[in-house]
Amino acid sequence: MRSRYAPLTILTTLLLVYVGMCAVRQTTNAGRVERYLLSENWQAALPVLDRLVARDSGDVEARVNRAIVRANLGDWSSALTDIEAAALLRGNLADIYQVRSAVLLHLGRLEEALEASDSAIKLRPDFARGYGQRGNVRTALGQLQLALADHDTAIVRAPRVSILYVGRSVTRRLIGDLQGALADCDEAVWRDRRSADAHLQRGLTLLLLARQAEADEAFQLFVALEPGGRAGLERAVLEAKQGRPPSRWPIN
Repeated sequence: MRSRYAPLTILTTLLLVYVGMCAVRQTTNAGRVERYLLSENWQAALPVLDRLVARDSGDVEARVNRAIVRANLGDWSSALTDIEAAALLRGNLADIYQVRSAVLLHLGRLEEALEASDSAIKLRPDFARGYGQRGNVRTALGQLQLALADHDTAIVRAPRVSILYVGRSVTRRLIGDLQGALADCDEAVWRDRRSADAHLQRGLTLLLLARQAEADEAFQLFVALEPGGRAGLERAVLEAKQGRPPSRWPIN
């Protein structure tokens, strides 16, 4: 998955890019969108997606991609508008409900976020990212054992996906399993060294383990990967020290 104080790093590992859910249109604009999303160039992607939606308001792929871009740019209400429009157009796609759940989680609408993640799993019972997302929501709700079971299920189904380990690390840290949380963060970083969320959660866990120098190094890597992240780092540290669920959520 996320705070409202820093731009979202969506899928630093799996880049929650919606290409592939529908047939990728072989047009210049579609090719540009894919390149921009994969390189996390959100500012460049947005006007291209605006043109695609203006040309065809029923373009589900463009709607979902624009929701992801708007979320990255901190425009959560517009992201929700796009993802809900996509759900009306294609309400049988698990990916849409997963993204909707992630947006609702960041807006603090937890019960709705849980319902959306449930819908994603109902539509696709083997959907690893759906389980990971539901684990995040259940963690926010304080349902830590249920959340841990969801994260375990997600990782069994997709063991190579870095961001799923990040989500589980948050739950393990809140349960008090700091060594397990650190192991998950290490695994996430090993699988994707560009994951800002992995470095952030690793730093928070190291901090609670009183390994300050290593924590500082992890925080430096986080800020280097996400320049706007420094503004929210103090808040993230305070939440971790107080044992509170994070404002910034990894996105599955």
